[in-house]
Amino acid sequence: MEKKFPTKIAMPLLALASLLFYTTTFAQSLDDFPAFGIYSQDDINLKKVDFDKQANAVVLFDIARSYYDDEYHLITDHRTRIKILNTKGLDQADIAIDFYSKDDFEYIANINGTTTNFDASGEHSTKLSSKTVFTKQINAYRSQRRFSMPDVKVGSIIEYSYTSNMKHYGGLDEWVFQKEIPVLKSAYDLTLMPNTEFAYKVLKSKNLPIKIDPRKNSGSIYFEMDNIAGLHDEPYMDSRKNNLQQVTFQLAAYTQFDSKINTFTKWEDVAPELLKQPEFGGQLNKNLSNTDEFIAKTKTLSSALEKVKATYAFVQKRVGWDGYTTKYSIDGVKKVWDKGTGKNGEINLIFVNLLQSVGVTAYPMLAADRWRGKVDISYPFVDQFHNTVAYIEIPHSTALVIDAADKETPINMMPYSLLNTYGYIVDKKKKGLILLEDKNHYLKNMVTLSGEISADGVLLGSAQTFSYDYERAERKNFYNKNGKQKFISEYFTADYANVHADSLEIDNLNDDTLNLEQRVNFKQTLNTSGEYVFVDCHLFSGIGKNPFTDDVRFSDVNFGSARVYLANQIINLPANYSVDALPKNIRLITPDTAFTLIRKVEVQENQLLTQVKFEIRNSYYSVEDYSMLKEFFKKMYDILDEQVVLKKKN
Repeated sequence: MEKKFPTKIAMPLLALASLLFYTTTFAQSLDDFPAFGIYSQDDINLKKVDFDKQANAVVLFDIARSYYDDEYHLITDHRTRIKILNTKGLDQADIAIDFYSKDDFEYIANINGTTTNFDASGEHSTKLSSKTVFTKQINAYRSQRRFSMPDVKVGSIIEYSYTSNMKHYGGLDEWVFQKEIPVLKSAYDLTLMPNTEFAYKVLKSKNLPIKIDPRKNSGSIYFEMDNIAGLHDEPYMDSRKNNLQQVTFQLAAYTQFDSKINTFTKWEDVAPELLKQPEFGGQLNKNLSNTDEFIAKTKTLSSALEKVKATYAFVQKRVGWDGYTTKYSIDGVKKVWDKGTGKNGEINLIFVNLLQSVGVTAYPMLAADRWRGKVDISYPFVDQFHNTVAYIEIPHSTALVIDAADKETPINMMPYSLLNTYGYIVDKKKKGLILLEDKNHYLKNMVTLSGEISADGVLLGSAQTFSYDYERAERKNFYNKNGKQKFISEYFTADYANVHADSLEIDNLNDDTLNLEQRVNFKQTLNTSGEYVFVDCHLFSGIGKNPFTDDVRFSDVNFGSARVYLANQIINLPANYSVDALPKNIRLITPDTAFTLIRKVEVQENQLLTQVKFEIRNSYYSVEDYSMLKEFFKKMYDILDEQVVLKKKN
């Protein structure tokens, strides 16, 4: 499970608030929602959701109100009501409330819950027992309050409420309207402290309306959305967070001693502000213990690239990643260096320190892993970034972006998780956003297969696979984490019918300058029908199954990098069979040459020779391009599904 470290708590305790408003429409208030345990006949009769017909359960409403007490703590009252539609929805009764528990920053209180069932005799309610609620620590920073709603069955309505108490408004997080299951109504009421200004940003689909009601006299604002389909994971989707309907907040200004202090209102303001912060800019130009000899020796190296390699190796040997992510160094890089472990942002601040010390032009750069939420450059929301990496300028060469906590990616390649995202360089002069692309490296896989079909329709042979660049890094990482047997399953048997593979050998596992070479022996029992035998043309190619079969898509498509798949097969045919049908040689290509499929099939002297090449040149497509992608991939997989047909001789 990915570990997270929230950076929002680094914001200062504020004295209090007005609000920056961008959109205004009128809506109801939370007071209009039905009281706990009061249900409408529509709720009781509900059996399916018209706008999400596959739903197993539905959120009838999800509401919360945030406000402050006399000590300006951030208090949020939550209430959620869910209807169970079928047996697959029963797991919605297992509730986990995530909270930031380190240093008692947040605690969860006032947990209440009720399950109500309906039959001919009326309503039957069962209350949640406090004895069944427990706390589970997830990591050093986060914990969960967990419980299971009682007496849940198909048709149940479950409802629970709780209160979150945070030390200050630095913990103010986004409000997410959308969930994995559909939501009929979601609403959030936010009251801000005096003497502060917050900016907000709404992320939503164009076809889903939102109600926004600013109440300037009370210093609060109300948000509401209705009838939101559940968001399921989609192939090549960056992150759920990126595509969820939500509203996010960021401190814009606060008043101190009758003076208004603006925070991040423009992107050009971000670097100067960060450089002033002790946990970021204050961590640069630090003298780290026992580094004088290394710095003096490394300065003598002839090229900047050699200095980068030496510094990268030095940092990775000295400091290990503790699994947590942050863009700041709360404890200070000197302490992290002496301790020998730290969060990845801290490791990269150390890396930048040492690079600058040995004479390399390097800057800290804010980054956002695309699976955790892509940056919207329309708004200067610094909390969109969760990590700090190193941006390095090499004379007469392409700049490098390196995450010194990452031990899998070669330093000349962009970290895969950052491809097609934006980074922000933090420097007084160099400051600014930059699109992170790697046009010099592909995700490339090439397989050469040789084999022989037996008289009873069994293909025996060996496959030699060469993986390059991002495919190399992905397979190396998978092998190191999961071992030989799972590697064989993932890349050689899972996507292919009736295949058994063994005797895996891997070369160049620890030499990132060479391709990753894999060899397996395999056996495939071919599909047969009467006197016919069917042979695939792209075994072990890595192309897999068609990822774009859904009629509707909600997210953009991010392949990360350009891709190339190449599969060559040489198969000896059995003497008791003749070739009945060969797929045609074909070249399928889009008008903009973004996608190309080439297939060649021929028979020479009782040998079947096949070649399949699939290439993706563009790595990113907006959701508006989905219909084009879906159409091309359907044609392509229809072609790939065509098989060589052998017929048994009389």
